[in-house]
Amino acid sequence: MVLNSHGQASTEYLMIMVLAMLILIPLISVIYSQTSTSRHEIGISALRDSLEGLADSADMVQAQGHPARITRSLHLPQGTAYANITENHFVVRVETPAGPTDYSARTSANLKGSLPDSAGSHRITLTMEEEGYVNVTH
Repeated sequence: MVLNSHGQASTEYLMIMVLAMLILIPLISVIYSQTSTSRHEIGISALRDSLEGLADSADMVQAQGHPARITRSLHLPQGTAYANITENHFVVRVETPAGPTDYSARTSANLKGSLPDSAGSHRITLTMEEEGYVNVTH
């Protein structure tokens, strides 16, 4: 009889653990999903702020004239497909769960150069050239 009571206690303990796992596993899944979404939104927000800062800095360097120079930080989030410079736009494409999304910032300055396309923080130097354009280097 003593063996049966020990077996019953083990079974009860096992049932409690199963119930606890049934509650914890979905809870952990929801928390992970929310954290991942928040991390992505923070990365996109940092990207937008970085691009706007680069555009403002390009305008400021252009207004100051040659040989004005400024160094800024550019944050590219995970999923960055490419970063590009057109005539007067900074453009970054990010792969999102909803599909590829382009983020851009417009400047009045003519731009030449390139941007890095790997995720992370990068130092970008904007230099006003004698030829009348802002050179962008990393």
